Amino acid sequence: MKNRSFLLVILSSILILGTFCWVLFLKQKNKPEFTAITNNGMPLYKGVGEGVAVTIFVENVAQVTDIEITPDGQTLLAATLTGKIYAFQKIDGQWLRQSDLFFDLETFQPGFPPEEAGLTGIVLGADFEKSGDVFLNYSFSPIKKTYKNRVTRINFTKLGKKIIGLNPKLIFEANTDGSPAHQIQDGVGVMIKNSPHILFGIGEGFEAKRALDLTKEAGKLVLIKADGNSPEGTRPYANSKLQAIGLRNPPDLTLSPSGQIALVDTGPDHFDRLIYGRLVDTNGENVKRFNFNWDGTEKSLEKNVANPFGSGNLTLYKWKETETPVALNFLDDKRLLVTLFGKTGSKENKPGKKILLGTITEGLAKKISFKTLVERDGNGEGQLSQPIGTAVDSTTGDIYFGDLMEGRIYKVVIGGEF
Repeated sequence: MKNRSFLLVILSSILILGTFCWVLFLKQKNKPEFTAITNNGMPLYKGVGEGVAVTIFVENVAQVTDIEITPDGQTLLAATLTGKIYAFQKIDGQWLRQSDLFFDLETFQPGFPPEEAGLTGIVLGADFEKSGDVFLNYSFSPIKKTYKNRVTRINFTKLGKKIIGLNPKLIFEANTDGSPAHQIQDGVGVMIKNSPHILFGIGEGFEAKRALDLTKEAGKLVLIKADGNSPEGTRPYANSKLQAIGLRNPPDLTLSPSGQIALVDTGPDHFDRLIYGRLVDTNGENVKRFNFNWDGTEKSLEKNVANPFGSGNLTLYKWKETETPVALNFLDDKRLLVTLFGKTGSKENKPGKKILLGTITEGLAKKISFKTLVERDGNGEGQLSQPIGTAVDSTTGDIYFGDLMEGRIYKVVIGGEF
């Protein structure tokens, strides 16, 4: 009798579980592949200057950290600190939100607050249109309070109408543990000797001595092949993956159409700095050593960075009072967007919390002049906000940027004289 009752319980449990799975299947089957984007909220950023319009592109993208738009302008990928990557596709000229995630990366990080660690960079391969390579730069926490700076490569794959990231492969893990901030961040795809590579920065994890220690993969600019192996060509350091040393906290770098690279490195309270020039030799002749000077003192950030590939220096601009530049994008060879994050967790609109448009002028000494393109609206005063993750649609010129705290992505359309 007991065996019979036990059997009935088992059969009932199986029936209930089967019914539950069937309901989930039907829901998934009937779920639309795409949904229209509707926004009823009020933008808390505004354009500065005639013809600059700022609108909300999408809401409910919690903790967005980076945005990439494919070269054909048809897909926008939004990465979030917790590892979820959302996909938006332009179908019949209209942006739609894909119901399924592009990818869900396991980082074992809680997000912000309390920590800034997690998925911080998404990079399209230098040969993306051929390979479909997408690189995810993130901090991984296998054990509580440990932080591993990693790069995982996935493949941009079309399944029917959907875009999905497939075939994840871990291709890099730094030999030095990170911290809740100053971790691995964004990067850029570059071709070296006709071979695809990825160039990215890793912060020193609040230990300044690491930045000049040639045995530590922290406080460095790192170059690896798309498969994670050592880069092509001659190398400046015994650790062949090191491209430059002496960085504090480099949130972003970007590549101009002519091959120049802009990089930002944030200071503690003063001297955020913008570096610009030839940071890598595409022919593989990377024999000269780069040193960005950070040794734990603000005085070291004041020094200009020598140019290993020629005369002059690579320091294009320094912010005397820190405003935390976190995102860079070239509109063309001479116009550079710089997104200022501001003070972490601040409810005030200043300092930072805006997007600058910089114009670079050549001469005996390169210079950059800035004008404000987008700033925080007065209605946003007193609300948590941190602009981040700017991207440019190369087919339309439209600009997109996220706000980590708002969970929104904004769209900027430029007209007039900009």
